[in-house]
Amino acid sequence: MIFIIVLSLFLAAIPQPAQAATCRTYHYVRSGDTTVSIAKTYGLKWREIADANNLDYPYDLDVGDRLCIPFKDEDKDEDDADDTEFRLSIVATHNAINVTVSGLNVKKASFKIRARNSTTGVGGWVTLGTFKAKKKDTKKMVYTIPAELRSSLYIQVCLKNQTTDELTCKTVIHP
Repeated sequence: MIFIIVLSLFLAAIPQPAQAATCRTYHYVRSGDTTVSIAKTYGLKWREIADANNLDYPYDLDVGDRLCIPFKDEDKDEDDADDTEFRLSIVATHNAINVTVSGLNVKKASFKIRARNSTTGVGGWVTLGTFKAKKKDTKKMVYTIPAELRSSLYIQVCLKNQTTDELTCKTVIHP
């Protein structure tokens, strides 16, 4: 009994690798996921995800593993944020793509939303819709997933400011 207590105290004193304090979200590994595809989905480098999960090479992942997806640097509040920053949230469901745009700092602008299979090298874009916005607007839109994207595992969705040509893209998992 004393041996177990001493062993417990000894093991508790061994320093443990630090884990990221907070996760932006969690990713559950699916069949066909690779380290590259997971990192690309969240716009991170694989090393950032590996560090947040205390993973070392050869990064053995199993279907169902839960990975902490850390915040990107630009997700954190910054005092020197410029006037073009806004938040783009995209969630894909079985039949729809939900797009929320908030914090727009534009006087008035038109935007186009396009999507494609993220594994497509060039082209393959489908226009989901357009909208007009002004400063401080929050827009919530729901688009039916086009037939040509329904079998895609990863869908890249881009928001293009028609006035400035500024392009913001995110890749989402299509369940």
